[in-house]
Amino acid sequence: MTAVHSVLVAGHLCIDITPELTAVPELVPGQLYEIGPAQLTVGGCVANTGLALASAGVPTLVCSRVGNDPLGEIARRLLGEHRVDLDDVTTTSGAATSYSIVLQMADHDRTFWHHPGANALFTGREVNLDRVDILHVGYPPLLPALLADDAAPLIKLFKEARSRGITTSLDLAVVDPRSRAAEVDWRRVFALIMPYVDIATPSIDDLTSALAIAQVPDDDLVEECARRLVADGCAVAVVSAGARGAFVVSAGEDRLAAAGASLSSVRSAWSSTAEWVLATAPQVVVSTTGAGDTATAGLLYGLAQGTGIRRATRLASRFAAAAIEGRRPSAGEAGRWAAELAAAGLD
Repeated sequence: MTAVHSVLVAGHLCIDITPELTAVPELVPGQLYEIGPAQLTVGGCVANTGLALASAGVPTLVCSRVGNDPLGEIARRLLGEHRVDLDDVTTTSGAATSYSIVLQMADHDRTFWHHPGANALFTGREVNLDRVDILHVGYPPLLPALLADDAAPLIKLFKEARSRGITTSLDLAVVDPRSRAAEVDWRRVFALIMPYVDIATPSIDDLTSALAIAQVPDDDLVEECARRLVADGCAVAVVSAGARGAFVVSAGEDRLAAAGASLSSVRSAWSSTAEWVLATAPQVVVSTTGAGDTATAGLLYGLAQGTGIRRATRLASRFAAAAIEGRRPSAGEAGRWAAELAAAGLD
């Protein structure tokens, strides 16, 4: 199956430093703790979603910022190894490259110690919308310049994309209560921006941290949060809930007709949906880091192929399982999955 639409993934990029741990060391002054080897991988939405799309055969562009430092050189090299065009990866003088220390142990979800670095200077003006059918922007809570003046720069970017007939997609990130993002009035920002967002793919943790919801997430809360995004104006909301899967809800055909061409052209197969999509069980658990971003890649892969929402959301589930297994689906594998789902009657 050949992709019919191109995707630009823009926003957050970092280096993930993941040490091998049997336990998280205590922060005791003067102590030395022996740990295992560390992996250095390129991470963040631009890498996780962008490289998964590229691996699956979708024409993919990336846009982000790195610092003029050794980590920036590593980020560019690692992206380049996947034959990703680096023209719109800006090296920012005087800024450090973003990085995360990823603390993950068996049978535990990961914890991140994160430095935003050059991402803090990403304004959206870096984005070149030429040759783009679908624009995906990742992690505004970690891109503070995009959130200035009630997210005016982000709204401007999405309005420009909409004026060119480009389908818009947005993913979020968990909001650190001690960060600048915690000062944002997210209820107001969602109400302002969602009319220009065609697809939103946050996790329930992203939403509860942004909206300061203390309730332990259950199915009802996941569904309520997804429906609220659509009520605010989003065309399609896919809210992930970890091992439970994801809840998908979409607006009617009138709203989807106003989306970018990639989505509006298949609006009858994407509209008026409300259902849970079960998570695909991985064969082995290597790491959960990037699974949500890779699920988004699977969803956008389906859209780029012109499939309906039921097939695209199941592809998202399979892409996420592959990420947990420590790999990115190839074009052949993704195409085989799409064919299997089509044969099973999923449009």
